[in-house]
Amino acid sequence: MHVKRISLLFFMVMIVAGATYLWQGDYLTFDSIQRNQTALLEFIDRHYAKAVLLYILIYVATGLFLPGALILTISGGMLFGTLPAVMYANTGATCGSILAFMLSRHALGHYIQRRFAIQLERFNQELSRHGPHYLLVLRILPIVPFFVVNYGAGLTRIPFVSFVWTTSIGMLPGSLIYSYFGSKLARLSEAEGLFSWEILLALVLLSLFALLPVAVHHLGIRKKPTS
Repeated sequence: MHVKRISLLFFMVMIVAGATYLWQGDYLTFDSIQRNQTALLEFIDRHYAKAVLLYILIYVATGLFLPGALILTISGGMLFGTLPAVMYANTGATCGSILAFMLSRHALGHYIQRRFAIQLERFNQELSRHGPHYLLVLRILPIVPFFVVNYGAGLTRIPFVSFVWTTSIGMLPGSLIYSYFGSKLARLSEAEGLFSWEILLALVLLSLFALLPVAVHHLGIRKKPTS
């Protein structure tokens, strides 16, 4: 068990160190990626597998602490195309989320649940019934930073399997929209060209989709027979 924890921590430190270097060096900004678009496309054409691996590893860091998931997703659409970017972004984000979740749960989660068992009883009961719905809303509509949700979920009793599938599925709508942004940027000279009726419609549908689990939950309560 100690070897697994040390290996996990070492792997996370390596990813964080590499991602921090890229971020501080102004490499993970949209302007930088756009300026170097030709060189990046040439690298992808020559070393596709290596480029995909690097992209996924950088995305793993967004699940741990690194801001810029939106930039990476849009850039992925511009460099790889919509559907490949969705697949690579989802893989990296899910893996990074799992690492953050496991670190949080093993470092503090179990202790907090034991130490504050009485205070958290009602909270845990609510999560046991509706936790996946809340996680889906937070994933589909990112009103809370991505990595904050990862660490926060690790402090709760959310089952690991529920965390994984809600993260993976909940990311899909946003990944599709933002990758589509990027694929259009590869063809448009002005950024304001992105704000078409198609994009606005996609954002509206995304918001409605985010509210769907909550609506279903509340309708279910209202329809319960009263004694």
